[in-house]
Amino acid sequence: MSVEQLKIRVKRLVKKYLFHPAFGPLLLKEHLRAEEVIGTSGTDMQVLLPAKRIEFSTESDSSFLKICKYYNEGSFLRPNVFVYTLSDAVLHVDTGLVCTRDYKIISDSVMEYRLPYSRVYGRYKPLRVKQLDGTYTTIQNVFGDNHWHWLVDSLPRIFSLAKAVPDKKLTILLPNGLTRTQRDSLECVLPSNFEVKFLPTNSWIKAEHFVLPSFVTGRANGYLPAEYSEYLRRSVFTKLGLTHNHEPKERIFISRGGAQRRRILNEKEVVQVLAKYGFKSYALEKMTFKEQVELFHRAEFVVGPNGAGLGNILFSGKINVLVLYPDKTPNTYFLTQAKSLGQEHFFLADNKGSEHLDFEVSIPDLEAILGSQWGLEPLQS
Repeated sequence: MSVEQLKIRVKRLVKKYLFHPAFGPLLLKEHLRAEEVIGTSGTDMQVLLPAKRIEFSTESDSSFLKICKYYNEGSFLRPNVFVYTLSDAVLHVDTGLVCTRDYKIISDSVMEYRLPYSRVYGRYKPLRVKQLDGTYTTIQNVFGDNHWHWLVDSLPRIFSLAKAVPDKKLTILLPNGLTRTQRDSLECVLPSNFEVKFLPTNSWIKAEHFVLPSFVTGRANGYLPAEYSEYLRRSVFTKLGLTHNHEPKERIFISRGGAQRRRILNEKEVVQVLAKYGFKSYALEKMTFKEQVELFHRAEFVVGPNGAGLGNILFSGKINVLVLYPDKTPNTYFLTQAKSLGQEHFFLADNKGSEHLDFEVSIPDLEAILGSQWGLEPLQS
C-alpha cells in the first residue's frame, strides 16, 4: 500500500468513527445561544442596543433587491447587541469560538450560520487548555483574516466593549498571525485601558473571567449603527492625523488584478474607460493601512469588483459606490454597508458567472452608469 493510499484510508476511518454516537460527548457539537445560559456559569449580560427592525433601502435599490442573495425586502431584524460575561469560558483563539466550561459552544461567538465554517466545530474537545487568571475578551471571528470581516465584523466589537467596561483593564486575546494591516487598524481604535495579548496558532484558553461582545453585524450584512461607524472613523482619523470632514477630490478604481479569483478579464479596457472620466487605478494589497484610509478618505467616486478592499468605504463620505459583481445573484455586503454610511450603491452583475469566478464587465453598461446615472462627462484630452 502506497503512502497516498494509506492517507486516504486513514481519512476514511476518521470520518467513519469521528461522528459515531459513542464519541458524541467528546465532540464540539452542542451549541446554544448566550441567552440560554444566563444565570449559569457565573454569567451576566448587558444589552447595549435592543433588537430592532432596520429598514435600509430606497426606491433606487429595487433592481438590486430583486436579484440579490439576502434581504430582498430591503430590511432585516437586528438582534440584541450585547456584552456577555461568564466564568471559566474556553476560547479557541484563531476562530474566536467560545465555549462554556462544560464545552457547549456559544453560537453568538461565531454567528450561528458560521459554525460549519469553524475549524473546530465537530472535532474533539481540546486535550490541552491553558488557564489564564483575570479578565479577557476577543474580537476574532472565523473569517477574521479577511479585510472586510475584520473591519466590519471584528473592530466594531471594540466599541461595545468600551461601552460595557469603560474604566476597567481588559486584555484582548488574538492569534499572533494577524497581518500588519490588522495590527495597525487595531492600534487606531484600541481604548487606553485595553491591551492585546497575542497567542500561538491554534491555542485553547480557559479564562477565569471572559467578556464576549456579540456581533453588531450579520450574515452578509455590513450595516453598522451610526455610533459604531462613527467611533471607528473618528478613532482612525484622529490616530492618522486626518480631518473628520471629507474633501472628495479623487475618483478611484480598485483593481483585483493581483488576486487569485474574481478578477476582471477585460480590466485593461475597464481601466481605459474609467480613465476617460478621471479615475485612477489602485491595488490595495500594495498599500499600508494608512495609505488605504487616506485614499478612501479623499474619494469622490469608488468603482471596484466585489472584494474585501471595498470595505474601506467605511472611511469615505457620502459618495457613490459602483460594485462590479461576477454573479447574477450578488451578495449584500456592500449594499448594506453603503446604506448605513449614507452612500449610494450602484451595481453591474454578470448574468453568466458565479461569485468566485473571473468575469467580464459590460463596457456599454459601465459607461451608462458613469454618464447617465452619475452625470459624469469624459475629460477633455
